[in-house]
Amino acid sequence: MQIMRAGQVVRSLSELVAQGEPDMTLFSVNVLIEETLSVVAAEAAEAGVSIGKRLTKDDDFIVADRVQIRHVLANLMRNAIEAMQDVPRRELLVTSTTKAAGAIRVEVRDTGCGPAGKEKADLLDLFAMRKDGMGIGLSISRAIVEAHDGRLWAKVNPEGGAIFSCDLPLRGRAFSG
Repeated sequence: MQIMRAGQVVRSLSELVAQGEPDMTLFSVNVLIEETLSVVAAEAAEAGVSIGKRLTKDDDFIVADRVQIRHVLANLMRNAIEAMQDVPRRELLVTSTTKAAGAIRVEVRDTGCGPAGKEKADLLDLFAMRKDGMGIGLSISRAIVEAHDGRLWAKVNPEGGAIFSCDLPLRGRAFSG
């Protein structure tokens, strides 16, 4: 499993580096979420993780690099699946909501073991942690989101596990996050 995960990270990084300048296009975040869920569905099924989604019916179009944002979503979803390997309740919920501040928020919630001993305030340390030598994904994900004028953060899921939230400006607009 770790070898496959390492291969995925290397392929993703190679894809991002080879891409060069970001290819900024207009696309639906919800469509990208659906596509990404279909990519990780087999991993989730193999791990016994059920997938749920609640996607906004409001405007969900952003101007961004589709490959880079897909990388972020896939990384968050795969991390969530991995975090639930040792718990009996394995539920992944992906949501999107339009925020009044001119952004769309995507949340990836898991019911995993959660970051051991982490409180709300120090969940940001997750972006600097390295697990099994592969923990660079969150730092890269955060850098990608920030390069798109967005924000990525984590908090404890009150139902157990973690919630990773990502705000991105709708149609390239600035938002107050």
